[in-house]
Amino acid sequence: MQGAYYAQGNFSVLAVSAEHNKGEDSHGAALGSFYGRTRITTGDPFWVWIVP
Repeated sequence: MQGAYYAQGNFSVLAVSAEHNKGEDSHGAALGSFYGRTRITTGDPFWVWIVP
């Protein structure tokens, strides 16, 4: 089971638009950089703590 399963509805989901997911200063580039820096590969479990 994943984290949202245990959240009992206390979570949100929002898709990232294509324009925000492409390019050098994009969300996609930031995510790719995060994966590289933390050496996360396909299938590795990890948590992301978001502070508002």
